[in-house]
Amino acid sequence: MPSCFTVTDEDLSYFFGEVLPHLDERQRRITTGAAARALGHGGVKAVAVASGLSLSTVQNGALAVDSGIEPSDRVRAPGAGEN
Repeated sequence: MPSCFTVTDEDLSYFFGEVLPHLDERQRRITTGAAARALGHGGVKAVAVASGLSLSTVQNGALAVDSGIEPSDRVRAPGAGEN
């Protein structure tokens, strides 16, 4: 997917610094996963560095986005404890 804009590392860090504190665990995974996919090749690593989340968290979010994740009341992933 060609990009019509340029996003710097500083832009990503600012965005995640402002947004992530307001999100629960699931929302952070989905937001970072969607951002990684929007950035394309190298997006998972760029988002992980900018957000401070682990590569596996961002990758799991991206995979959830790829699979067509549905809205849910759950906060934690299945098997990761109660809601």
